[in-house]
Amino acid sequence: MEESIPPLNGLLGTKLPVRDLAGTCSWYSRVFGWEAVMEFPGPDGTIAGAAGRLPGANPTGLSFRANPAAQS
Repeated sequence: MEESIPPLNGLLGTKLPVRDLAGTCSWYSRVFGWEAVMEFPGPDGTIAGAAGRLPGANPTGLSFRANPAAQS
């Protein structure tokens, strides 16, 4: 069965709900080298999401969406 599983060469992208958008972006930048590419405004004009990428041979897209109900 293992022979039929293709190798994982990275993910195209992942979006995570977060309680603290600014804190999450800062932490992922410091710890993993996440680089923001764009921000998304919410209905009230505040930043409600951010998209970026993690460095590596196969850069992975990683986005965050503000969600006050998200688990910490």
